Amino acid sequence: MNLLAMIFTTPMDIPITAGSLFWALPICLVIAMVYKAVKLDDFDDTKRVIREISLLFVTLIAFLSIAAVALNLIIKYVAN
Repeated sequence: MNLLAMIFTTPMDIPITAGSLFWALPICLVIAMVYKAVKLDDFDDTKRVIREISLLFVTLIAFLSIAAVALNLIIKYVAN
């Protein structure tokens, strides 16, 4: 039981590098899958489900990238 509690209370050590941004990919994929699993009425058409999950995944990554660029520009503007 102590090990289970430690998993949820001890954060994972992710280094602050450019490569650590790739941790956003699986998180966004899981968010897209769970959101579509809740919103879709039926899963009969597998191609439609995969297409909608892929579209939401790409949308999430695109907006995260736009937000990262915007915040980077704001930080550079404020620093000067």
